[in-house]
Amino acid sequence: MTRAVRAEGLTIGWPGGFTRSVDRFEVASGGHAAVVGPSGCGKSTLLAVLAGETTPLAGTVEVMGERLDRMGDRARRAWRVRHVGRILQERALLDALSVRDNVELPYRLHPALRWTPAVRTRALDALAALGLDDKADRAPATLSTGERQRVAVARALITEPGLVLADEPTTGLDPGRRDAVVAMLHRAVEARGATLVLVTHDPTVAATCASSLDLGRA
Repeated sequence: MTRAVRAEGLTIGWPGGFTRSVDRFEVASGGHAAVVGPSGCGKSTLLAVLAGETTPLAGTVEVMGERLDRMGDRARRAWRVRHVGRILQERALLDALSVRDNVELPYRLHPALRWTPAVRTRALDALAALGLDDKADRAPATLSTGERQRVAVARALITEPGLVLADEPTTGLDPGRRDAVVAMLHRAVEARGATLVLVTHDPTVAATCASSLDLGRA
């Protein structure tokens, strides 16, 4: 089994002096796993470690074949831009930009990513695949919560990452919209052969993943 994520003997820490230990966490390449547990148990911090945004206090972290715990800040940043798509809990869309421009935003922000007309085509194709092709020129503020979340998914996938990290992607959605967004997220990630790690407090969402890590018990 080829592993996209392998963490062993991990200790993570976050402000306030809190720490959490994880003996082992593995996700197969192209697979999907949920990270669950009560609020404040370190779920989002673990995602930040897997994204190379922060380093663990101890242990090894290998993602997409790279040992992140051995990299410096600059190397991790460059690696993250190329390989990781993030879906944040707050969605973080910019209302001053159109939906299409929000999807293309990684190419506007990161010098390592070169914008070409093909990026515009990919953005429009991604929106169409998510049922938002008629919303490309609108402002995010005019969209529903579920539509904004689909835009966030399209933006996370625009760089064609090998790893997608989603932090509570169904927060604020009713059960019908929750199920639709989760199904759409799985389809979009699987269509690209990417690996998905999903943080959630919702057992229904966690059950859609092949495996799970409970940080409340780690």
